[in-house]
This record gives sequence, structure tokens and C-alpha cells, in this order.
Amino acid sequence: MSDPGSIFISYRRSDSIAETGRIYDRLTSEFGRDHVYKDVDSIPLGSDFAEELDKAVGQCRVLLVIIGKTWVSVTEPDGTKRLDNPDDFVRIEVESALKRNIPVIPVLLEGASMPKQSQLPESLHKLARCNGTQVGYDPRFHADMSRLVKALKGLLETAPHQAVDKSPKIIALGKNVNIELVNIPGGRFLMGSLERKGYDSEQPQHEVTVPEFWMGKFPVTQAQYEAVIGKNPSQYPGADNPVEKVSWHDAVAFCEKASQETGTAFRLPSEAEWEYACRAGTTTHYSFGQSLTKEQANFNSNVRKTTPAGQYPPNNFGLYDMHGSVWEWCQDHWHTNYEGAPKDGIAWMTGDSHYHISRGGSWAVYPGKCGSAFRIFYPPGYRHNDLGFRVVCSAPRALR
Repeated sequence: MSDPGSIFISYRRSDSIAETGRIYDRLTSEFGRDHVYKDVDSIPLGSDFAEELDKAVGQCRVLLVIIGKTWVSVTEPDGTKRLDNPDDFVRIEVESALKRNIPVIPVLLEGASMPKQSQLPESLHKLARCNGTQVGYDPRFHADMSRLVKALKGLLETAPHQAVDKSPKIIALGKNVNIELVNIPGGRFLMGSLERKGYDSEQPQHEVTVPEFWMGKFPVTQAQYEAVIGKNPSQYPGADNPVEKVSWHDAVAFCEKASQETGTAFRLPSEAEWEYACRAGTTTHYSFGQSLTKEQANFNSNVRKTTPAGQYPPNNFGLYDMHGSVWEWCQDHWHTNYEGAPKDGIAWMTGDSHYHISRGGSWAVYPGKCGSAFRIFYPPGYRHNDLGFRVVCSAPRALR
């Protein structure tokens, strides 16, 4: 599923297995088997099915939802609606596409109707507004499929004309020191945690639309900080280690001076941008899954100090050290929960200006505080040996 023109087919076996098989056969005859993904049987044994489905959907260009007569109403053995189960395969697939802004096309089988918002979990409400198509039984089937194939070809063929260089950008900071920025594509995601699955401050979970931006591949290092500010306040020296013992004011000053010297408008990320970038399309507790190991991040059970940036694996966006390492300042003022939070990705600057948000955990805390949704706050003048920052910008000027 690596081809950018891939088509993902989401369906319920109990609802439409035979019809989906015919649709799949027609699509593979038009686009090739390598470009159409249909079945959870493709998931490797022993893998986390939610992560694998999320990854597969993330690689597709369009998702087809095959909706039969019982797609909405099918239930679990205990009588609850399957769609109300967050681990439902179909729900995971559609959620993953919607949050990434991947086109979702409902394909209504003969006799089926579009689900209403009231029949869907909140995370799938947008599905009720997606423009769909119908595929009937013979003799309608081939004519209906020809219309669907034509629409898919038109949708997929738009991609080459939208090609833009999204490769990492390198900005010169002076003194032979550069900073590398990674493109973060715009999209929608669910910010925070579900009720009873996180801290009160992470609720209510809410949908946020985040515009495209660029983010530092690593936390700001000591070499980068010293190249701009002219000093290094860190307790654990190392040119490639993240700078620490910097206050929110210090981080803002770095952004302002680096912006003046490079012509690139650096700033701290909004809290929504930070979580969106950290999750990188995932919905699990960490960007690596439901657990965090010492091979994936520097947290309390590891080396008990900072380590060079990039020593641990990156997330799906190519960002390093989003979990552990050092806490990272965000622009936002602290709020005790997300009631009234912005839904457009901007920083939430109303409220208590005596405290600002930090995210990501650090080398000094346990994994539970390194989660994608975990929030903490400090006074803007506070400094500590596990507190650093990462920069973002909207349109970088590249060195190369």
C-alpha cells in the first residue's frame, strides 16, 4: 500500500462481503491489485490491528465505505452497536481517513441509505455529510461501477498537479549551525482523551482542524540555542543535546532573535499543533502505540539525563523525541480543561496568563506523563533541567 494512488475499501463482512468482493474485483481490474486494499487479512499476525489499520489508511488516497442495509445496526454479542465500540475495525478505518482529510466516499448498496449523524458516534459525524454513490445489483452493477471508476480516476489524477516540495528544510542559524524543519500536513484530529481514559485536563476530547505548518525535527539543541542567543544555560552539556533550563520567555526570545537573523518567522507551537504533530495520525496513547519502551524514548527508567537529539526513533511525521527527552513549551496559556478551546489549531491565549503549557514529558518522568495528550503547566519564568522547547513556522526559507 505504498502507492500514492491507493484505494482503501472499508466494509463489514456480516453486511456486504459478497458485494464488496465484486466491487474489489472490478477496481483491481481497473487500478491493479497493488493499489486496492480490502481486507484485514493483510494485517501481520501479532500486530496491533488498530495501528496497522491506521497506518494502511494513512497511505491511501481515497477511502470507500461500503454501506449495506445492516452497516449501522449490526451489534456485538452483548447487544451494543458495533459502531459504538472504539475498537470496531470499520470505525477505526473511517476515523483515520476523516482526521487526515482523506476523501471518504460512501458506496451505498441497493436498499441501503446514508446513515444519519444521530446514528453515528461523534467521531464519524462528518461521514453523514460525505457525498456518496450507489452500486446496485445486476443489471445495474456494471453501469454503477463504471461511474464510480470514472470518479475515482478523476480524483486520483489530480495529485500530480498539486505536487509541492515538502522535503525537510534546513535553515542556517550562523556559526555553521543549522536547524532542520519537517513539513506537517494540515488535517483534522481528535485532541485530548476520551472520558475515563485520561486526566480531566485532557477532556472533553474535541475535533481540531490544523493548517499545514513546519516543525523542528528535534527539540532545539544546545548548539542551536548558543548560536542564536550566545550562551548555553543547560545542566547536561552536549552540542546535540536539547537545551534545558530555559523559561517560556527564553524560548520566545530565541524565536524572535532567530526570526530576525534568518528571515524565517519562528515561534512556539500552539498546544493543538504540538499534539497533532506528536500523534502524527495515530489515536493511541503514544505515537508508537499504547505503551512506551526504553528503546523508543528517554524517560525515567533510562539514563536519568538528556541524550543527543535523534537517538530514538521518529514518529510517522519524522519528528524525534516527541515523547520524553525534555518538556516542550507551547504558546498557550493554561486552562484546566478544553471547554471552549479553539477548534482551528491556534494558540489559546485567553485565560490564566500566569502559566503556560508544556508537553511531551521528559527524561525525569514516568511514561504515563509522556503521552500524546498529557498536559502540564509552569510559570513563564520557570526553568528546570528537563524543560526545553521546539520551534515551528508557517513557511520556512530554506538553506537547501
